[in-house]
This record gives sequence, C-alpha cells and structure tokens, in this order.
Amino acid sequence: MLAEIKNLDMCIFYKVAEKQFLIDRNELFREAGIPALTKNKFSLSPFNGSWHGEFDPINRSYYYNFCRIGLNNFLEMLDVSIHEKDNRISFYLCVFELAPRVYSISQLQGIDGIQFAMTVQNRSKYMQLRLDDYKEPPLFYLIFLPKHKLGRYYTRSGYIAELKKLKKLIKSDMENIDDFVFRWHEIHKPNVIEWSGNIIMKSS
Repeated sequence: MLAEIKNLDMCIFYKVAEKQFLIDRNELFREAGIPALTKNKFSLSPFNGSWHGEFDPINRSYYYNFCRIGLNNFLEMLDVSIHEKDNRISFYLCVFELAPRVYSISQLQGIDGIQFAMTVQNRSKYMQLRLDDYKEPPLFYLIFLPKHKLGRYYTRSGYIAELKKLKKLIKSDMENIDDFVFRWHEIHKPNVIEWSGNIIMKSS
C-alpha cells in the first residue's frame, strides 16, 4: 500500500533532478545577472584564484567573483554561489578601501585575491543580498519579502514559472545593484587595506 502511495506521489508532483536544477539556475544567472552587472561596470575579478563561473566538483557548485571600482575609488566585491543542494542563488557584497587608491580594475590584475575573499577575516563585512540587508524583523522578511530562491512548485509549468520569477528578480536586483551598495554603507564601514592584504585600519 505504501509503495502504491509513493508511486502515486511521483506521478502527481514534478521534481527536477538536482543536476538539472543546478544547471538551470546557473544558466538563469548567466542570462539575467551577468549582462545587468556588466552594464553597471562590474567585471569578473582580476585576482589570482578567482572564480569565473567554473564548476566546483567537490562542492557541486558554480562560483563567480565580480568587482568594480565604485564611488570614492572603493573596491566593491560581489561573490555569487550556486549550490546543487540549495534552491537559491546567493549574492554576497563587500566594500574595501584600498591603499594606495585604485583607479582602474586592471591595476589589480594578477594580485592574490585571498585578502578580499569571504574568509574568516572578512566574513562579517560581507552582506548577503535580500537577507542581511533587510531592515524588517526576520520573521517578516522570511514570509513576505522576495528572496533569491525558487518557491514551491508541483508541476513542470510551475517550475518554469518559478524560474521566470527568480530570473526577473535577479535581473532587477543586478540592474539596481547600487541600491544594495548604498545599503551596505548604511550597515558597514570599509576596512582600509593594502593591496598585499595588510589591514591598515579595521572598522567596526
């Protein structure tokens, strides 16, 4: 009897294979997110060891590291991760003040980027978009506010509809990335750091 119920559930509810789910979200980001970021002058990170959309077979994930020189010549970093066993696309933003100042991202070509990565040293400064930036109580945003993740679906058409919904949100957020940078500055102050990684002044 239990076997019959299980088979019936498999017929009723549509489920995407984890591998295909990962591929679909990665293609979604490449189609909607990257062009919008490029228009906002973000480019793939020039640092050694950066991820440019490669697949990590160990963590079963795609990773991207973007950056740009923003206002006041601050270095703005945006890390993107897409995990096989997660239904979201995660965006993490951080801002650094470099000493000496940088006027072009090409000046950082070939430098070791570990000092700017989301390590233990910098993790508290990285703001996850549509999570850490919300001002409302956690329960409120968990229930009502948009997130970079797929909602529930029970059919193939429902799955496609959720993908389109997520694609629209990511396109809009990447087009308006400056709003998130502004919010980052409301919450944090950038560390002053040398290109070599030595922190000159660590902000609270």
